[in-house]
Amino acid sequence: MDIRVSIGQDSHRFAADGTAGSCILGGAVFEDAPPFLANSDGDVVLHAVTNAVSGITCRNILGARADAMCRAGITDSREYLEVAMKDLAKAGFEAVHLSVTIEGKRPKISPKADEMRSSIAKLLGIGEDCVGITATTGEGLTAFGRGEGVSVFCVLTVKKTEKVVKQTLSKVNLTLDVVGLRPDGYHDIRTLFQPVSLSDELTVRKADEAGISLECSEPGLEGDDNIVCRAYRLMKERFPKIEGCRVMLKKNVPSGAGLGGGSGDAAAMLEALNELYGLRLPDDELMAMGAELGADVPALILKGASVGEGIGERLAPVKTGLIFHMVFVKPMAAYPTGKMYKELDLVLGFDRNGETDGNTAPHEEKADGNAAPHEEKTDGNTAPHEEKADGNAASHLGSGSIKIDDLTDMAAAGLEKGDLDAVCEAAFNVFELAVPDKDGLALRKELLIKAGAKAALMTGSGSCVYGIFKDQESAAKAKAELEACLPEGDLVYLGQSINQWKSLS
Repeated sequence: MDIRVSIGQDSHRFAADGTAGSCILGGAVFEDAPPFLANSDGDVVLHAVTNAVSGITCRNILGARADAMCRAGITDSREYLEVAMKDLAKAGFEAVHLSVTIEGKRPKISPKADEMRSSIAKLLGIGEDCVGITATTGEGLTAFGRGEGVSVFCVLTVKKTEKVVKQTLSKVNLTLDVVGLRPDGYHDIRTLFQPVSLSDELTVRKADEAGISLECSEPGLEGDDNIVCRAYRLMKERFPKIEGCRVMLKKNVPSGAGLGGGSGDAAAMLEALNELYGLRLPDDELMAMGAELGADVPALILKGASVGEGIGERLAPVKTGLIFHMVFVKPMAAYPTGKMYKELDLVLGFDRNGETDGNTAPHEEKADGNAAPHEEKTDGNTAPHEEKADGNAASHLGSGSIKIDDLTDMAAAGLEKGDLDAVCEAAFNVFELAVPDKDGLALRKELLIKAGAKAALMTGSGSCVYGIFKDQESAAKAKAELEACLPEGDLVYLGQSINQWKSLS
């Protein structure tokens, strides 16, 4: 087993007594000492741990990267350690044990040692019994022992990762417009992706036997054509050193819903293999590989709101801190993506030039929600958009004041400004025109609005319908109401928007 050990150290001076702010150590707040003099919260314990991680990865965090985060307003030292831990995972290692020694006359560590231990253990992904904390005044021989600041040394032990567990993400399309039919059988689409918290759990272990074995909580999904298996084969083709692996997939995201559950699984699989084998592939390279598996995969590797173009491989991040909650309603019926595109072609007047089944396979493999720049639309495209019924942006259409082409940009601007009303006002999905059960769609949207949703629409090519709520309490209340009145067989889920930003190289 590959085991490595690293030492981390850091120290900070206290601000003057009476200075506003909190003394924070190991994520715990101490009242018996002033804050530290630092650009961040000055959590010298977490800084020392972060430096220890850098000693393994050889990637310095408490330098240019932390300084840039500070300038962006991120002063919580837990955020810096999380960046370091992502580097550690990419290098193919996981934490095993941490020993921390604190030198200082103040604050008193023992009353909050357990709280510190719990906080650090969560950040490192280890048990609380694997975090040791000791403290000393050093007999007052140093400035730290005389109460002028705090110094911390720590010893971090890590091992080569044998298992990676990933909580996947899914997505909704806050806007989705089909622009045209491409010569290769796909469609040009413009969309605003929003990753959401509804997730599966993917566990990937190294195995002695060659190839991949997949066990799924839904046995019908264990076939060799599962997108998780395809992600493994794609990575293995590029990097032959990858060995066999055993995968357990626990499904929570409903299939055939337009939520990109399979794409989230594929994104997690690529990331898991990257970490398990220490490949250190940058996110943009993983996204390029993901685009070969499905149009939604790159957005779920990016892990933040984005305007998608092309088939999903070109993403423009939409920087937002807006958090909103959702109620998802999944009817019993699933809408096959290929069939939905064919129906939409008829509605929008796109000419297939005699093609029959050539488009079905690509769209069953390349999940809905890809996008492309708006181009000149074919005859018949404008009128159907203007006739779009009971969408959240429908009041604009046909008024001449706002074109449907503008709605994605309007929704994206709303996200950036933190204006949920603006997002909801612009939300739309052109696939609602092709839904086979329009009465059912209208009913579910109506029930969501009556339950307090600020907007309600279908995601992707369906069949899931979701409502946007301002807070978790109103969403939970709506879920309870809906479960009592929705059609039999409908499933109801809660979730929220997720923006865990990654930096593209």
